[in-house]
Amino acid sequence: MKAKSNRVLTVLLVLALCVLPACSGGAGATASGAGDSTAVSSTSGSEGVAGQATPATIAIPGYETIEFAAGKTTQLVDLYNPDRNACDFRMTLVLDGENANDKGKATSEGEVLWTSELVGPGERVGKIELAKSLEAGDYPATLKYECFTLGDGAPLNGSEVKLTLHVV
Repeated sequence: MKAKSNRVLTVLLVLALCVLPACSGGAGATASGAGDSTAVSSTSGSEGVAGQATPATIAIPGYETIEFAAGKTTQLVDLYNPDRNACDFRMTLVLDGENANDKGKATSEGEVLWTSELVGPGERVGKIELAKSLEAGDYPATLKYECFTLGDGAPLNGSEVKLTLHVV
């Protein structure tokens, strides 16, 4: 009898571990990578397979650096939502640290340089308009991803990619 109750408890524990992450929405993921790498953010605790997103995951492109032209607010970029995603992205580029405002003082949130409209699966952003131009140099920044369901726009997990803005 004890062996049967142990098996029942084991099955219940396994089910609870599988169901709880799905109910909580999973934890957010932080991705950073070289060039055009893609991280997978889980929305229900399941794992992606070597660059392949499953219905319960969101592929997040990662960048180490983004290059901008100095003194200009209009910039050419290649930011995208992988076509295998079943969600929309809203991307926000935030200038971090002491460069976050004109007075050179650090702010807790940083300074928003740009925010996209919703970007659907397989869509790319090729040109952006920054809130201000930057002088030549390297700047710590964060590319924030907010993810939303395609049908009703309900929020999903987000992600933040720490990167360097290389301004030349």
